[in-house]
Amino acid sequence: MQFWLKGCKISISPLFVAFLCVILFIDTTGIMVLGLLAVLIHELGHLFFMLISKKRLETVKFQLGGIIIQSKGFCGYKYDFLIALGGCFFNFLAFAISIFYYFETENEIFLLFSASNFSLILFNLAPINGLDGMDLIRLKLLLNFSPEKTDKICNIISYIFIIICLISSVFAVVYLHLNPSILICLIYLIILTIINIKQR
Repeated sequence: MQFWLKGCKISISPLFVAFLCVILFIDTTGIMVLGLLAVLIHELGHLFFMLISKKRLETVKFQLGGIIIQSKGFCGYKYDFLIALGGCFFNFLAFAISIFYYFETENEIFLLFSASNFSLILFNLAPINGLDGMDLIRLKLLLNFSPEKTDKICNIISYIFIIICLISSVFAVVYLHLNPSILICLIYLIILTIINIKQR
C-alpha cells in the first residue's frame, strides 16, 4: 500500500502488516506491544529532529526489517548528528519517565517499558550498517574522508563487530547455555548490513 502525505511517499509492506498481526495474535503478555511502542517512539525521535532541521522527507517505508525514513539534503553536521541521535534520545526520555513511574507505582508495566526502551538504545547504538551507531560514526568520518572511503571504513567496522558478536554469541549459547535468541538477532543484523551495503 502506498500513499502521499505532503510530498512524502508512505509505503506499507504487506509483510510488515502480517508481522504486526502475528505479534498481536501471539503476544498474550503485552511485552511485544511495549517493544513496538518503543520502536515507534524511536522513529518519532528521528522525525522530530528532521522537522526541526527543516529537512525534506522523501519516503517513509514500513517494512519487515523496520521503519525506514529517507530524507533529502544535508543540513549541516550538527543537525544530521541530532537526527541520527534523535531516536535514542527519545527512547532515553521514555526510559527515564517510565522508570520514574515504576518506582512511584511499582507497576511492572512501567519496568518492562523502560527495559524495552533501554534495550532499543543499546541495540541502535551498535556500530552496524543500518543502525544509528554507524550513522554517527559515518558523520564523524565524513569530516575527514571522502564518501567512498567512509563507506569502505564503515563496512569494515560493521563486519568486524558482527563477527565478534557472532563468535561470542555462539560461545555463550554452546558453552554457557544462554538463550539462543541473540543468534536470531545477529542474523537479522547481518541481513540488514548486506541490504544497506547493496543500497549504497
